[in-house]
Amino acid sequence: MAAVLMVVAFARVYWSYRDWVSALVISLSLYLIVITSMALGALIPIMLERFDIDPAHSAAPFLATLMDVLGVLIYCFVCSKLLG
Repeated sequence: MAAVLMVVAFARVYWSYRDWVSALVISLSLYLIVITSMALGALIPIMLERFDIDPAHSAAPFLATLMDVLGVLIYCFVCSKLLG
């Protein structure tokens, strides 16, 4: 899923702006955000269950908030590394 989204994002940004660096930054950021989201979406409920906490109560709001924050941080990190 992440790879498909990355290719589509790269094509769309490149087609719109004809700037391959911006397209690379956005598509790589999207790829990393989706991979992180999928990993945390699988691991957080398992960790909560190990601590005898019902994962259904906190998985959706906690994961959404965490991924919003991490998504911005991942995007800023990729921009700083690729754009200098």
